[in-house]
Amino acid sequence: MKVYCKREPIDWDGSTYDVRLAVGRDSSCDVAIQYDGDDSTLYRLISKKHAEILLSSAGVFVRDLNSKNGTFLGNTRLLPEVWTTVEDRQCISLGWYVVFLCMY
Repeated sequence: MKVYCKREPIDWDGSTYDVRLAVGRDSSCDVAIQYDGDDSTLYRLISKKHAEILLSSAGVFVRDLNSKNGTFLGNTRLLPEVWTTVEDRQCISLGWYVVFLCMY
């Protein structure tokens, strides 16, 4: 599996602008997850446009984009199209893949 990010590292102070990051298999996503192995079964658990992460002055949020297998925050499956607050070091799971957000 390879993960590609179309953006340079984000130097974001949380006060001047919002940053939205689309996550999924599609190459147009800001964070594109691609599988380069023989068995793509696990890879297919992630939708082409699976989730979106929002960095804003109000905090960090995630929402599921009506993905087939859901987006999870910890052990809780998110409702589609509903922004949910992400706390420091909470895990966002897309299919079998986990994304960590660490805020300092």
